Amino acid sequence: MRKMTAKEAIARIFPTYDRSMADRVLRWLDQCGYQIVEKDKVTLLPPDSAEDEHRRAPEFH
Repeated sequence: MRKMTAKEAIARIFPTYDRSMADRVLRWLDQCGYQIVEKDKVTLLPPDSAEDEHRRAPEFH
């Protein structure tokens, strides 16, 4: 299975596979402070480990 780039994925939303509109969307997201990352590089845990959090506030766990 071939991975698509963010630009290719966004361009597929438009009826004419419009890459220039995809570029506009990516620039807009960047200006708004968003970043597109591959899902295998995303973590839902904060930088500190969950174990450290548990030691700091055991009453919440």
